[in-house]
This record gives sequence, structure tokens and C-alpha cells, in this order.
Amino acid sequence: MFRTLLRRVGVLALATTATTSLAVTPASAVDVGYYKNAYSDTIYRYNYGTHTPIDYATWERAGFPEPRATPTSYVKYAWSPHVYAVTFWDDAEDTWQWERMDFAMWDRAGKPTPRDAGWIEGSQYLKWATADELFVLSDGITHKLTYAEWQASGFRPAAEITHQGFMKMTWAPEIRYIDDLATYEAYLLTYDRWEFFGFPTPRAVHRLPGDGFFTDCENERTIIYDGPLLLRAITYDEWVAAGRPAPSETECIKL
Repeated sequence: MFRTLLRRVGVLALATTATTSLAVTPASAVDVGYYKNAYSDTIYRYNYGTHTPIDYATWERAGFPEPRATPTSYVKYAWSPHVYAVTFWDDAEDTWQWERMDFAMWDRAGKPTPRDAGWIEGSQYLKWATADELFVLSDGITHKLTYAEWQASGFRPAAEITHQGFMKMTWAPEIRYIDDLATYEAYLLTYDRWEFFGFPTPRAVHRLPGDGFFTDCENERTIIYDGPLLLRAITYDEWVAAGRPAPSETECIKL
């Protein structure tokens, strides 16, 4: 379920992402010629917006021109360990070359200290229906954005998940993932899953349509709450926090 949802979110986010103010700034547009970055042996021929990797034979035919250093910066998200090399072949964002660095590439480049980026290619932005929060997904990490971080991204638009989100009762700790807000189809959200989603703030509700408080059929001193988000015996403090609702006089529940 979660994997399918993220694939769906990815498609929406990529479809709605637009070029706005940039979170990484090109060093400068490059001249026509041959270039090589610091972390690989690949030589590129750059010609008016197009960068093409060339083989040894092509380089030989060209007379072995000495390649210039590519205008490459090294960036990462502040909340992620993954470093990216971004080469600015031109000012236009679609001409930038992105590569995620492994240790060997980073070591070969001289272990450059990456600067924090506001946006990295492939990032997906989303918003759940249950809170006014934005999240960015990158490299399997979901991060809840602050306003400053969203601003640093260039205010990238987010895919809105309009019928799904996260909810809890105001008087109980459990958080639920809601697959359909129209029907309150809910799933238990473990801490690990909540962390995976970037700790979204759940919408807190006091009561829901069709819910109720009942006594336990085997112990009338025990009160059971039965609702879309929760079905269990509740504590005295939870019952008080719920407003001391009187349990049903005609029905009991056996768990």
C-alpha cells in the first residue's frame, strides 16, 4: 500500500514541478570545448548547450586537447547524508548534470565539503490533506519542510494528496494512516512508519460519526471505545479527556 502510494505521489510531484527561483546557482556558462570533472575519467565535448561524453578515439582525432575543469559544485540536503555533484553546463536548469556521489567518487574529487542545497534534482514534494505541511522525498528520506527550506527550494509546488492523511483522537495517543477520508478507512501507523513519512502532524478529532462508548460484556467497569480510528478498552484518564461520555445502556462489547 505505502509503496504504491509513493509511486503515485512521485508521478504527481514530477508532473507539477516547475522551474522557479533556483536553489543552486550556476557558477557560469561554459565555452565550447573539452571538459572533465574531478571524480571520473570521462571527457565531455561541450557545444552550445549540449555536453557529450567522448571515447578515446574521438579525443585522439581531436588531437588530445587538454580538458578544462567542469563548473561543478557539490551539494547535499542538510538532513541527508547523500552528496551530489551538479555540473552547470548552462544557466538553464535542464542543462545541469546531476550525479549522486559514492565514496570512491567523493574521495577522487578530493573529499570536497558539500554545501547545503535547497533543491536537488529528483526530489518530490507533497502535501497531505490533513495538515498544512509540505514534505520533500529524496533518496528514500522524507523530510518535513520549514518555510525557510521551502523558500530555499524556490517554492517548488507540491503534489496534493487530497483524500489521504493522518488522524488521531484528541484523547488517545494512536496515530492512524487514513487511506480514504470519506470513509475513514484507517490503518495503524507504527512509529517507524510515522518516521518514514517524515512525522506528519495528525489531524486531531474528538469524536467521529458512528463511534460510541460501551461497557465490556465481561467487566462492566471497563469502558470500550469503538470508532473508525480506534477499538479498545480505554483508561479512566482517556475517558475523562473524552468528556466522560456515558456508555451505551443497550449494548456491550466483547473484545
